[in-house]
Amino acid sequence: MKTVIELVTDKLFQEVKEEYEKHGELSDNILSSLNFVFGQPLLSALDLVDRDCVSHVTTPCQKEVYQVSSDSGRTYTCPATLQYCPCLSYAFGVVKRGELLVCKHILAIQLSRATGSCKEVQADDEKVSVILFEQDY
Repeated sequence: MKTVIELVTDKLFQEVKEEYEKHGELSDNILSSLNFVFGQPLLSALDLVDRDCVSHVTTPCQKEVYQVSSDSGRTYTCPATLQYCPCLSYAFGVVKRGELLVCKHILAIQLSRATGSCKEVQADDEKVSVILFEQDY
């Protein structure tokens, strides 16, 4: 069973998708709602989406991960469930202090999925295994 916040965010991302499909941009009302729910990471996440920093990596065997390239040149790899990110903001802001719902990387993934702007990358199973193995945790 989904929590209330999961239901709210699912509905919000559905509205993002519909708004973007209809108008090719997000209205002030949608941006205000996103800011109310997600707060501080929103601006950075939108910047990552605008700069096409989000990739969805899939394999023929249906393995999938998301990768987000940061300003520092580091790439953060997140599982398709979006329940973890190896960044410090996730560790401290989401897990330890509970101040954030998600980090900017996971929010960027969710926004890029909703707007259809996520780069699709095909890879073999071995490459995805290497990506996951080499990820700093």
